[in-house]
Amino acid sequence: MKRGLVLGFLLAILVGISAMAMADTFTPTSSTGVYYAINDSGFYTNSTGYSGGNVQSYNTGSVFNLTGVSSGDAGIVLYFNGSLKLGNLLSVSTISAGGPLAVNLWLDTGGDGHFWSYDSSGMLTGLAGDSYGGYVGSSINDSTVFYGLGGISIEGKSLAQLKNGDVSGIGAETPVALWIGLNTPGQADISSVTVQATPLPGTLLLLGSGLTGLVLWRRRKAAVS
Repeated sequence: MKRGLVLGFLLAILVGISAMAMADTFTPTSSTGVYYAINDSGFYTNSTGYSGGNVQSYNTGSVFNLTGVSSGDAGIVLYFNGSLKLGNLLSVSTISAGGPLAVNLWLDTGGDGHFWSYDSSGMLTGLAGDSYGGYVGSSINDSTVFYGLGGISIEGKSLAQLKNGDVSGIGAETPVALWIGLNTPGQADISSVTVQATPLPGTLLLLGSGLTGLVLWRRRKAAVS
């Protein structure tokens, strides 16, 4: 009886946590996981920033500084390592000055665990079966409707529809990266980006294992006493 109550208690905790949102906040002073992207005679992505010429994306220490021109754009990229699944993404909000900003979804529809293909210098060489689309605005949520840009078209689809699998080849398990930046001439300073997401399944599994271990340890301790 006690064991059933304990397992029920653990299940209730896990279900409750699965419904909670977790926030990742990216700032220039704590910018682990932030990549920098520019389109300047070719699309280039790296982890250190690009400063030079008329297209710039780099960390000044106080803001992510972006400068775009008519022939190119500049932005930052989050979850470039593929750690975020589309089904876990709830919302993105940005604190910035200047603009206007846009948010693009990069979708690993190629299924290789990476976004697009690059050469050794970080220059884009192809989509590698991946897809992307965008939204003009600095914040997104489930009701945000995107336009298509490349690969599988997400034209006219909301984030909720994409997560629900309304577009063939895209669904809740599709890894997603977020590009946030300028795709029109201008300058913008991003102070922070906050991403709300539900806990990943692996996080819940580890938590459940930890809680179960704690219960077993307490029972073993009680038995010894």
